[in-house]
Amino acid sequence: MSIINFIRSKVEDKFKLDFDYVFKNFILIGGEQILSGVLGLALIYAIANFLSPEIAGEYKYLTSLATIIASFTLTGMMYGVTREVALGNNQILNFAFLKNLKFSLLPISIAFVVSTYYIYNSNYIYGISIMLATLFSTLTSVFLIYKSYLSGKENFNLSSRLAILTNSIVAIFSFTGFYYTNNLIYIIILSLGVQTLVSVLIYHKVSQKNKTLTLLSESIKRRYNTYVASQSFINFFNFGTMNFDKVLMFQFLGPKDLAIYAITTVLIDRIRGILKAAGTISYPKFVKANISFIRKDLRLQLIGFLILIAAFFVATLASLPFIFKYVLPQYQDYSLYADIYSITIFSALAIIPYTIFQAKNMTKYLYNYEIIGNSLQLVAVFVGMYYHGLLGAIVAKSISSIISTAVVFIFLRKAFR
Repeated sequence: MSIINFIRSKVEDKFKLDFDYVFKNFILIGGEQILSGVLGLALIYAIANFLSPEIAGEYKYLTSLATIIASFTLTGMMYGVTREVALGNNQILNFAFLKNLKFSLLPISIAFVVSTYYIYNSNYIYGISIMLATLFSTLTSVFLIYKSYLSGKENFNLSSRLAILTNSIVAIFSFTGFYYTNNLIYIIILSLGVQTLVSVLIYHKVSQKNKTLTLLSESIKRRYNTYVASQSFINFFNFGTMNFDKVLMFQFLGPKDLAIYAITTVLIDRIRGILKAAGTISYPKFVKANISFIRKDLRLQLIGFLILIAAFFVATLASLPFIFKYVLPQYQDYSLYADIYSITIFSALAIIPYTIFQAKNMTKYLYNYEIIGNSLQLVAVFVGMYYHGLLGAIVAKSISSIISTAVVFIFLRKAFR
């Protein structure tokens, strides 16, 4: 028996997993995330070394504010499309695209109001930047629907290759922008604008190749609309919390501290992003499986996932000193913040129960988790920042992240009962 076959038999026996399915797709999606992480690290290097902390902080503030505004649309569309395609409704793609394109007018209108406010107060750079960043972020989310379609088809190979292509092109143009200019408008065009353009071209290619003339039934439309509405409402809390802490940081501590906060935390967020591959792989399977089947071997699978997370945690702690010494020397004095925040890698364990709630449309638990978890995190970051500045914010966010992970497992236990 070969080593691979021995490992396969042990993993399948111990953790009740389809080794070939999980291993192949985790390598594909995880590889995509790792390459994206490497490219992201190159961009972090560019931001840290080519931009002053003040400009870097302003860039992060503007893009975070734009992301919050862009969340006023049908963000739940992504999982909605994956869910319907996994159930065999391939014709959902065009319907979902047109619906989300129509709803994208709301965040663009909000951005216009915010942009007008800044321009009225003679801050033309912020006004134009917010308008462009929101426009690009909103349109990118509309055209990235092709990823949801491919995930529903479980075509992770093509999805990963297209993601690598997109991230590589965006990284090249973004790096160029950070190197040659400090103008926030140009930087946003070269980063977010290029990403939108690439997403448009790929969507056109995928949609043409998978074009179907079959009409979508009214019952499927209603089911899709209901699911997307609830998921979008839930995602609004998620996206808002992920970015609103940066807006608070900018307003209370200024752009320099925001740059330190963003750069020291984004490293860990990138690493945790690799582990999100587990949710992407599991989602189509959870959609098609009944809840008793999911529950049967979940404990063993969570133990296996926890072992993988622990390995990532140890590797992260070992690599952080080298990253700060050779990639981020200007921020080396703040490496302690990244060490503290690295504990949030263990919050990746929440991906599995959260994906179950999404796949089985358990909106009650999703609502409760997002409201409790995100409110806790925002309050904790604000209190920590108010009393202990940047270090307080980092510690508070780390602790609240672990508490939120415990909360989602409490809700999972209730759901199984």
